[in-house]
Amino acid sequence: LAGNLCRCTGYRPIIDAFQVFAKTDDAFYTNTSSSDLQSGEFLCPSTGKPCSCKSKGLNGAETCKKSTANENKYEPVSYSEVDGSTYTDKELIFPPELLLRKLTPLYLNGFGGLKWFRPLKIQHLLELKAKFPDAKLVVGNTEVGIEMRLKRIQYKVLISVAHVPELNVLHVKDDGLEIGAAVRLTELLQMFRLNPLWMAAGAKFQIIDCKGNIRTIMAENFFLGYRKVDLTSGEILLSIFLPWTRPFEYVKEFKQAHRRDDDIAIVNAGMRVFLEEKGEDLVVSDALIVYGGVAPLSLSAVKTKEFVIGKNWDQELLQ
Repeated sequence: LAGNLCRCTGYRPIIDAFQVFAKTDDAFYTNTSSSDLQSGEFLCPSTGKPCSCKSKGLNGAETCKKSTANENKYEPVSYSEVDGSTYTDKELIFPPELLLRKLTPLYLNGFGGLKWFRPLKIQHLLELKAKFPDAKLVVGNTEVGIEMRLKRIQYKVLISVAHVPELNVLHVKDDGLEIGAAVRLTELLQMFRLNPLWMAAGAKFQIIDCKGNIRTIMAENFFLGYRKVDLTSGEILLSIFLPWTRPFEYVKEFKQAHRRDDDIAIVNAGMRVFLEEKGEDLVVSDALIVYGGVAPLSLSAVKTKEFVIGKNWDQELLQ
């Protein structure tokens, strides 16, 4: 797997993929091929080889099982040996003990002076950021693993912000949606299902400093270069505000990715167009076309935007 791919796929598809290898012929795990097994033979669970003893267990039940080599070749393995239900009938659940565990602030020391903090309040996070301005803030922690493994980067201070309530807000407002900087994608998807409204480009980033001062910056001005954003050492990203789309406003995204691991899109794009009715025609009132993965930072097709504004939205314009 070349590392942890949960950021791109989630663990469920990985488990499902490995399950394919568990649905197989018993003969694959023995020294006996399917052609060598005769009808009516049994496979001993202790040796995996053909057996005619049909040995009895403590309760008198047969413990050897009939070979599946001449039957269903890809029969699902049992998820639970107790009730015999198959994997496809039983969904893995999140451990209840972790759901019920009460969160507490953490401070851990590691090798070489490494420090790990887990604050539970925004004020504590800001105080840590002021004390350790070069600290690495982590949520999913996948990027840190890549940097340490491939780039040999060592961080002295790590701060987990995943459990700070102020960074996990999801506020639906009249003019848009406010998303906390540490909101999990699963929670965000649930919000989208409850509010099936298209979102527009033109996102606004809310940034807070160690003194609690908040400033807002447009998304197009936030990214300064490759892995460079408009954040000082004493600031953190608080939330992102996405305005709702208006009537006749459309947004479309595109992504192209081929890598086997660390699957960041090779080329991606986001496009938005806002149309106005003028008589029987639809005229482009505003547009935005942005490409990523083609330069150190996202590029806006300014000339294309200026060209299409004011023109009729028809096949001639698109071609």
